[in-house]
Amino acid sequence: MLAGIMTFTDKVIDEDTANEIRRVIGMTKIGMMIEREKEEAVAKERRKTEDPERN
Repeated sequence: MLAGIMTFTDKVIDEDTANEIRRVIGMTKIGMMIEREKEEAVAKERRKTEDPERN
């Protein structure tokens, strides 16, 4: 249900409202979890490029 709401709002809200929502989400546990996953993915890709034999 949440995914549907997010998909719908993405089509109808303006950029300023989207930025405000992004700031609020960033302060939640979900926002922190998304940021942590993003950092882990970036670190994994860096390891691949630094030492391709390891991966």
